This record gives sequence, C-alpha cells and structure tokens, in this order.
Amino acid sequence: MKDLLKSMLAQAGESPSVTADGDSQAQPSPRSMDELLATVRRLEPGENSFGIPVIDCREFATSLLADSADPIPPETAILPRDQRGTLPEGATRLDCALNYPLSNPPLQGLLFLARSMQDKWHIFHYDNRFIFTRSWTGDPLFVAEFEHRRPVLTVKTVYAAPGAVDGGAKLAVAMVDFLIKSHLFRVAVPHPLPAELPELPSLVATWSFNHFGRWGHYGAWDDLVRLQLMALGEGLVLRWTV
Repeated sequence: MKDLLKSMLAQAGESPSVTADGDSQAQPSPRSMDELLATVRRLEPGENSFGIPVIDCREFATSLLADSADPIPPETAILPRDQRGTLPEGATRLDCALNYPLSNPPLQGLLFLARSMQDKWHIFHYDNRFIFTRSWTGDPLFVAEFEHRRPVLTVKTVYAAPGAVDGGAKLAVAMVDFLIKSHLFRVAVPHPLPAELPELPSLVATWSFNHFGRWGHYGAWDDLVRLQLMALGEGLVLRWTV
C-alpha cells in the first residue's frame, strides 16, 4: 500500500486529490456576491458521487475573497510549547472512533499550513494529538487524540473549545473528521452542516466559507462520519459504513 503519509505533508495550496465530478477548481475572481450565490445549488444523490443530497458551494468557496486583505499572521503557524500538551480552556470531551488508513504515523509538528485568509485552519501533531487552530488567531478549537496501529490511525477522543460545540457534539466530531479527510488526506468530501441551518444558499454558503474557506465545496446534513476513507491498491476510496 502506498505510503499515505506523503499526502499529510502536502502543501496547503494544493487542491483535494478527488472531486465529486472531476471538474477543475475555480480560481478566485472579482465577482459580486449575488453572482456567486447564484452558483450555490442542491445536487441530488444521482447528480454527485457521494450518493446523498449535497449543497454545491464549490464556485462560491473557491471564488470568494476573504474580507481581510492582510496575510495570515506568521506567528499563528507556530504552536507554543505550553499549548502542545494542554487542552482548550473549558473544552468538552467527545468520545468517538474515526478510522483512517495510514501506514506510518504522522510526523511531529505542523501538518497543514494556512497560506491565505481563504484557509481557515492550521493543523499540528504533537504526541498523538492533532491540534486544530484558527489560522488568523492561532486559537486552538479542537484537539483530537489518536492511536496508530498500522495500517490504521484511530481518533478516539475529540476535545472541543466551548465556542466550537454550538452545533452539538455530533457536529464537532464531524468537523474534525472533515478536516482530517480534506486537509490532511487531500480527499474531496462533503463537509457537515448544522442540523438547524436552513437550506438557503446564502446561509449555507456563508456558514461553509466561514468555517472551511476554500475547502468547503459540498455541504450536507447526513452523518458524514459514516463516509470513511479506505485504502484500495495504491489509492484511496470513500465507502459508506453502517
């Protein structure tokens, strides 16, 4: 099996390696908000490769420019030593079992580097913990504790900062699962949406962009943790599990 660790060390500027329909990614362009919102639409199960209804936000996510023209503060890409072994203050513990195919354990340090305001996260690894911090503030929102038993890495516990669990425990775990699949493994998968979020293009697109930036291509309300990554030969496939 191909060493999947390489995909976890790729540059943040690269697009996900798998898309739902093979389309190339749009490039940012100066278009009006109304024009971009007009591209957001619902795709039925037969119109995408995921087999569930999704909200297609691709053009919005990859064309919208973030509000700030300032670059990502470089200091946020360094996790202070005193934060590497601690949890976000007031964090909620969420037990889970998220499995990913990985031959070798990930290296220590920065795994995903946000390169622009369209990238919303830095992701670090220290001592069997993935630490997810906001790219423009450096604040840790999630800590995911995992164990690695070749050829599987299993996240067993997610710790979520108070502001990261507004949509409930299920949403917080699904967000971590999405960030691992999309940002570390570079696979295009739907991102979770809050159960109470209405199916309105403007609301779905802006919520998705605020949380996932240019990586929030497809939003869905299904239990996306069940859409698991599996190794197949030299590559990866997505399979729904019971």
